Amino acid sequence: MQRIRLTVPNGTWGLAAATAIGVLAGTLFTQSSAYAAERADHPTRATSRSANFADECADSSGFALVVDLYLKDAAAARAYDKLVARTVPKIQANEPNTLVYTENQPVGGGINRVQYELYRDKAAYTFHSNASYVQKYVAEREKYIVGYKVTKYCLVGGFSRGSSNTHPD
Repeated sequence: MQRIRLTVPNGTWGLAAATAIGVLAGTLFTQSSAYAAERADHPTRATSRSANFADECADSSGFALVVDLYLKDAAAARAYDKLVARTVPKIQANEPNTLVYTENQPVGGGINRVQYELYRDKAAYTFHSNASYVQKYVAEREKYIVGYKVTKYCLVGGFSRGSSNTHPD
């Protein structure tokens, strides 16, 4: 379990999302070559059960996931991006306690994707995991991926200066 530590002024926990995601992105950036080698040599499958994840972060009020997705090829990446474009609006509309949910691709392109997910609490993570549209997404993405890696984080603090709801069409 990797833990991040940031300082949060009283009453600003809800602002922790952007900083936490920035820390997670920095972690992934430094590990990207290792993940690329893993994709080439040993595609992985990892699972994350709501109860186990929440128990690991028992003294944290937030949960974060970074999911590295290793896609089959460029055609699979395009189809996967369409699946994401159909799913993300449902997450945004129905999950006010999912604080951050983003899909990203490497700078300069590439077929792999990285998800950043930040949940307010155990209930938000459980709700997201059990939502029918998320379960449909998980089942359908199997057609497009050769493997994935999940890294879990317990939120310990931070802040956010704002958010952006951009998505390239």
